[in-house]
Amino acid sequence: MRIHTRLLLFLLVSIAFYALAVSGMRRAGERVSEGVLDTQLAEAAGHFDTVLGMERAPIERAVFDNTFWDEMVRFVRHPDPGWAKENLAEAFPVFGIRDAWVFDPTLREVYAIRADDEGASRRPDIEQVRRATARDPFARFYRRLPDGTVMEYFSAPIQPSEDSARRTVPRGWLVAARPLDAAYLQRLAAATGAQVRLAPVEGAVPLNRVDVATSSIELFAGLRDADHAPVAMLEARRENLGLPVLNQALAASNHLYLLFASANLLLLAVFVIVWVRNPLQRLAESLDRHDIGPVRRYLDARHELGTMARLIRSFLDQREALLSEIEMRRQSEQALREARDLATRSARAKTDFLSVMSHELRTPLNAVIGYADILLDEQPRADQQESLHALRFAAEALLTQVNDVLDFNRIEAGKIELERRELDPRALVEMLLRTFRPQAAAADLSLHAELAADLPRVVGDPLRLAQILTNLISNAIKFTPAGGVTVAVDAAPVDGQQARLTFRVTDTGIGIPADKQQAIFEVFMQADADTTRRYGGSGLGLTIAQRLAGLMGAVITVDSQPGHGATFRFSLTLPIADAIRPAAERPRGDLAGHTVLVVDDNVVNRQLAVRMLADWGCDVETAENGVAAVACAASRRFDLILMDIFMPELNGIDAAARIREMPDGLNAATPIVAFTATNPEESMSADDCRRFDGWVAKPLRPALLRAVLARHVGLAPASAELI
Repeated sequence: MRIHTRLLLFLLVSIAFYALAVSGMRRAGERVSEGVLDTQLAEAAGHFDTVLGMERAPIERAVFDNTFWDEMVRFVRHPDPGWAKENLAEAFPVFGIRDAWVFDPTLREVYAIRADDEGASRRPDIEQVRRATARDPFARFYRRLPDGTVMEYFSAPIQPSEDSARRTVPRGWLVAARPLDAAYLQRLAAATGAQVRLAPVEGAVPLNRVDVATSSIELFAGLRDADHAPVAMLEARRENLGLPVLNQALAASNHLYLLFASANLLLLAVFVIVWVRNPLQRLAESLDRHDIGPVRRYLDARHELGTMARLIRSFLDQREALLSEIEMRRQSEQALREARDLATRSARAKTDFLSVMSHELRTPLNAVIGYADILLDEQPRADQQESLHALRFAAEALLTQVNDVLDFNRIEAGKIELERRELDPRALVEMLLRTFRPQAAAADLSLHAELAADLPRVVGDPLRLAQILTNLISNAIKFTPAGGVTVAVDAAPVDGQQARLTFRVTDTGIGIPADKQQAIFEVFMQADADTTRRYGGSGLGLTIAQRLAGLMGAVITVDSQPGHGATFRFSLTLPIADAIRPAAERPRGDLAGHTVLVVDDNVVNRQLAVRMLADWGCDVETAENGVAAVACAASRRFDLILMDIFMPELNGIDAAARIREMPDGLNAATPIVAFTATNPEESMSADDCRRFDGWVAKPLRPALLRAVLARHVGLAPASAELI
């Protein structure tokens, strides 16, 4: 129906229902008054609750922050009045806390902060605290003192910061209190614009209500004790001065409606065309400009124009939300890219730092262990031999700590990749026993193996398996003052293609309490502090062993009693090797006459390598950096080049590249072996690793260096495996 026709019909119908409209206006005025009161009551109640929450928030936050704190946990265990005065007594008044008490888990008072000499009377009843915290650890309750003062109490459990979810048993309780005095009521009155008083309560707390006669609003908030019984209530009363004006306006509008109704009906027919046309123009303008401004006045209208205005607003809001979401997604993607780049840089920085530290620590250890080995081979006197063994043992212990830290970092970074090659469990265990037998003999301990007769050769990672057993055997010897250590291996077939190997390391040592048997596998943990002081160690050995076992699909378990030794066991299910191959022999051969270039910026490392190589009859030349190495390689041909990685002026990677690319090709095919204190696979890229034919780790071991030299000069097969 066209709008003009609607107007004519409206004019005829409005006259017929004119009488009903007059009475309807009066009833509508009454409903409007009641609606305004209800709306204002809801708004005032919400505002009153918000003000109460804001008034409580600083104190609740202060109590929460001071209980989620490791220093507070230690204070409960070992009270220190000086610490409490500095961190609690001087800080709490800033948050409006007048009195506070620290209790241990049994609710025994550990420390109290009192505003005056009468603070003891304000101390909460312990049984009330117990009931309140049993119902809710973060409890708020009230108590009326004998002098009529109402106290507000806040309680929170004291727990360590690592327990972010607050799920562990509380280490204690912190209860803070303040009086609901005149200053408190004045703050509430200023924030709510109402008259606030503390009133007694008899029975149930009244509901919020409005008084139409006086145009006022009354709000109530009950204050309850730990048993949820009412103690008092806060009463807020606000006069609503706008209601009389509203009633007068409604009454005046009724009179005006009676006087000018006829004139308004006639004028409506004349002006409605303009009133409709202009809004339609504004609607079109709003859509064209993507701006709600031109039709904002119609948003609350109940007719078609209002509906169209609201639809336009919804469209513009959705458009704005879509644009905002696109921008937020762009910013999120940018933030993710930046976070990824930062994480990559951080990981690289950590790797670089560990590489440098590994190089700096292994370089002096190389000299200490290497020269100790050389001196021991020169048949020293008995007293000198004892000193050299002590020196070498200390250096090996430090090297073990360095290796543990680096291995743990590689495991955490997910850089450990297990090998799959044939291994003989029997040969592996016997080799480890030969390695540890001198250490066991020095401690007057027996060390033997119990190996099943049918142990098969399997496919696995011999290096990581040896590392696990090394940690377990080393710990067994270290923590066994008398008796001995037994290493046992059993085998059971699984399906004809696989075998389940069970390894056990048993000692007669000090044993491990039951409550510590899981903790010893955690990072930097030992059974107790006295164990660390007496036996030393970093607390990483069992952690690394457990992580490596986990990579192999196993779990290390322990069975022990204090004073009766311990048994560590784990089981691996591994494929059975297709055929038994003889163990590779150690490389042998005459190395005399072979030319070797040793490149290292550390003079001690050069001297040590020269000493070892010269004893084997090699012709050795040295260079102190990459520039000198390139010059030496350009002047003569070498059978092998030992190249350090980190050197000044020109590093080993670039020096190797220049030697390979020399125009005359004098040493283009010469084996170049990385001579470094770090793992090249972690400190170099894949392309850089391909520049070298192999690598030998510092500290130098004579047997390993001889084996590497023999393999690369053709005196041993390239596939020979070295233990």
